[in-house]
Amino acid sequence: MNPILDDVLTSNAVVLASPVYMWQVTAQAKLFTDRLMPVLKPDYSSWLTGQKLLSIYTQGQPDISKFAPYFEHVNQMFAFLGFRTLAPLVFGGLRNIDDIQKHPAAFEQVQQAVNGLLAE
Repeated sequence: MNPILDDVLTSNAVVLASPVYMWQVTAQAKLFTDRLMPVLKPDYSSWLTGQKLLSIYTQGQPDISKFAPYFEHVNQMFAFLGFRTLAPLVFGGLRNIDDIQKHPAAFEQVQQAVNGLLAE
């Protein structure tokens, strides 16, 4: 994790993408977030210097508002760590490998969000 933490601390932006399983990000994404604790100083202020964070979620549930409280919770956790969080991108109804075809604008939305991260 140390090389990843170095990258986080020296980056301008971080993108976290995960499917949603059982109201949460995957175990691997959760492990990453748990291991971000070193970005906090002993007084709980942050070593971060304004890094932006964009989260992108996919879910089988077609109604993208169903897990909105969870996404807000995750953004609040990242804000506590010192990130400048952006509104998450959520794409629903993705259960099968070809389901992304139901979202023709998804790639454009992600590209616009990433371009916004890089533009600032």
